[in-house]
Amino acid sequence: MNYFLSRRLIGEIMRINAWECAALEAGLGSVFSPELSATISWLLKIWANSYLMPQASVYSEMSPILACAFGRGSRGVSWVVSRLAGRAAACLRHHAAQPAAALHATQLLTTLAHSHHKQNPLATCEEFLALLQWEAAGCNLPGELRKELHRAFAIAATYAEGDVRNRLLSSTVSLQEKLMNLINMESDTEPVRNMLADTLDCFIGITDGVLEVGTMDEQFMMLIGALDKIPGIIFRYHNYPGVVLPALNLLAKSAKRMLHSVQPQNVNKFLEICNTTFEVYMRWNSGKISSIPQDAEEEAYE
Repeated sequence: MNYFLSRRLIGEIMRINAWECAALEAGLGSVFSPELSATISWLLKIWANSYLMPQASVYSEMSPILACAFGRGSRGVSWVVSRLAGRAAACLRHHAAQPAAALHATQLLTTLAHSHHKQNPLATCEEFLALLQWEAAGCNLPGELRKELHRAFAIAATYAEGDVRNRLLSSTVSLQEKLMNLINMESDTEPVRNMLADTLDCFIGITDGVLEVGTMDEQFMMLIGALDKIPGIIFRYHNYPGVVLPALNLLAKSAKRMLHSVQPQNVNKFLEICNTTFEVYMRWNSGKISSIPQDAEEEAYE
């Protein structure tokens, strides 16, 4: 009985989802409240995490109907993933100014990417790839949402192969190009610094994604271009904590897996970057009196 009730419930949610996406694309987003949008994305995220492409090994008993409809390689999975990826894309394009709705949309996307096996259709889903192109072209999302988006791209790229994987990794290439353009700018204005901080946060998203599911040396190859620029960034922007802190955070986030690389030259390169970063940081901060209250500083280190 519970199964049939849950099936009817998810059917109704999918129907409301279709109506909302159609309204958003037609410019009628005000028909549905952002709170409803966030709730639908949250419900779909919970459902996808439990029932979409379930792993039989973690259940003592599984419904044959569920396995047939939403098991690995089924047509139902491709249909659902396409609809949910399309939902995430529509919400991000039209609800970017609504924090809760946009955040739950990106978390839904990350949940879809987390179905970690090569039969996951998300990597080849046109709605997902269109979202990748939209981000690479310069979307208007806040930094925290772009960070979560790049986390989803990194997770999906880990399990993709061939041309599909190259398309997913192109998001990192575009991010590296943007980072280089910002570093090479002669102007030192607040908008430039904000864009630089957001770009570093996006690399942290990639680090988080690869850290969760990727191999060690793959992480090194995807991130070394950004990590190598950290000493120079801190040297130039040492008076701006808004840039320095994301740069140091990226270095710290990357350390856990970098130092366990099976290639000694990778470890040595990362240690070299760390040593140079510490030297630059000490040069500009040695003897300075922190303006941050001591209790707040200690809490940050915890």
